[in-house]
Amino acid sequence: MPSDIKGFLTAPSQLTLAGLMLTQAFGWGASLSLLGVLATPIAAELHLSSTFVYGGATLMFLVGGLIAPLFGRLADRNGGPRLLIAGSLLHVLALVVLSHATGPLTYALAWGLFGVFMHAGLATPAYKTLTQAMRGSPRRFITILTLASGLASTIFWPVTGNLDASLGWRATCLVYALVALTASLGIHVFLALLLRGASPAAAAPDSDASPSRVKPVAERRVFTLLALAFLLNGAVDTSMALLIIDLFAKLDVAREAGVFAASLIGIGYLVSRLLSMALGDRVDLLKLAVVSFALVPLVFLPLLGFAMTGQALPAWLAAATAFLYGLPAGLKAILRPALPYYLFGSAGFGQHLGRLARPVDIASALAPVLFGTLLAVSAGTLLIAAIAVSAAAALAILAIARIVGR
Repeated sequence: MPSDIKGFLTAPSQLTLAGLMLTQAFGWGASLSLLGVLATPIAAELHLSSTFVYGGATLMFLVGGLIAPLFGRLADRNGGPRLLIAGSLLHVLALVVLSHATGPLTYALAWGLFGVFMHAGLATPAYKTLTQAMRGSPRRFITILTLASGLASTIFWPVTGNLDASLGWRATCLVYALVALTASLGIHVFLALLLRGASPAAAAPDSDASPSRVKPVAERRVFTLLALAFLLNGAVDTSMALLIIDLFAKLDVAREAGVFAASLIGIGYLVSRLLSMALGDRVDLLKLAVVSFALVPLVFLPLLGFAMTGQALPAWLAAATAFLYGLPAGLKAILRPALPYYLFGSAGFGQHLGRLARPVDIASALAPVLFGTLLAVSAGTLLIAAIAVSAAAALAILAIARIVGR
């Protein structure tokens, strides 16, 4: 039996994955996804502009980017589960502060706390916990976990909407704070007890460690290229997530058709992750990365053609473009945690994730403003920039493949 399948079938691995799927979906659903439903009532009650309210997400990513390397080191030193416990308490605090917000300062404080929670209770410590729970490649585990995290908005937007309609946005935040204090914290405490023998303090046998595929002399160069690739990719992906409906409108796609087309990104996202789960480790991860990053600029080329000629983009082509864009986007969400493990091995995995997260989070916070400005000029201007940036990201990944393949 392959080592990754054997690891998947062990009880600690199954329990860890199940627990993290629940807490990660809830964590994203009761933080970043809140804005999709609660932004309007919050803006109305606190007399804040929509721009300021949505700026909470920008602040969350900026704070997260600044503290990410620190929390990566903490995950390596203390283990993922211990950090997740602290993250659960931070989540409670952020939700309570948001529920009691009275103006711009307390509102901003809440989103600053969400930014710390992002790397204390989500992403980095969760992936670190996965590597502690299993032996062998974590790729399949990461794929399943990112699938659960990706469904956070799908699950929690209607839940949050119903709670807001029944209780109001402040009580909704308090309900989520109670869930974080009981369910999330309880699961993370259980995982800490379950994996206490796998704590970094008790060094794992050498046979359990995953070796680096990168020669020591090339590690710094490869990591710099990897950070550049994910920074550029994050800038495009975050911007497109916010602007693609307006981009379709600029290309003369009817609003309703544009919304429907944009919704197909999520379908492509889901299909690619399911395909990755089915393939397992049969496809080399670095080759998959090269293909995934190279597809993005190619997907945008037909849109650029219509933008340059001034012809209206057909609704069916908008839908096809959105779906095809979602395919590599879903794969890259898996590659971001999986590729550092593949390239550099298990040693310092949390630190690698934290160092990668800083430029990506900062780009995610700032890029939508820049790309939105380009879209205001013209659809073609935005598309030229998106193609150039995503092509540069693909070239960085290709350079990594050439270095590792030497």
